Amino acid sequence: MFPWDHLAIGYVAVSLLFRIRGRRVGALACAALALGSQFPDLVDKPLAWAFTVLPGGTTLAHSVFVAVPLSAAVYVLARHRARASVGAAFGVAYVLHLPADLLYGPLATGDPIRVGAVLWPLVSTPGTAAGAGSSRTRSTLSPDTTRTSTPRVRSGSSCWRSG
Repeated sequence: MFPWDHLAIGYVAVSLLFRIRGRRVGALACAALALGSQFPDLVDKPLAWAFTVLPGGTTLAHSVFVAVPLSAAVYVLARHRARASVGAAFGVAYVLHLPADLLYGPLATGDPIRVGAVLWPLVSTPGTAAGAGSSRTRSTLSPDTTRTSTPRVRSGSSCWRSG
């Protein structure tokens, strides 16, 4: 999933939650949701692809075993500093990143749902062998002159397919 998709999902969810409670999304909460929506990719991709510390680009920060406790810790810390809405915005956007990645493949390309990333390290996924990242994601993020991209629309969603 692309960064702007994660940002849009996080913003819509946080905005709805704030509206339900009769509040507006302030500047700090908006910045926190932007960071939270990108956080798993900002952690996992560099650590896997540039530094080869992680076995794949959707492992550590994409795991519920990291996302839930970290989101809770950020919320508690923010609440302690009288900024609960900032912590909540970060946590909601971060946690929604996981199902968004999980459902992107099945909805956009018809791939099966693979829950391995969100259950890492208990369950490994294809492409999480040592030094490996998601080849599909890598090919969309790195220049490759041997492939051409052609737009393809499927089930009302827009996606790019290399071919």
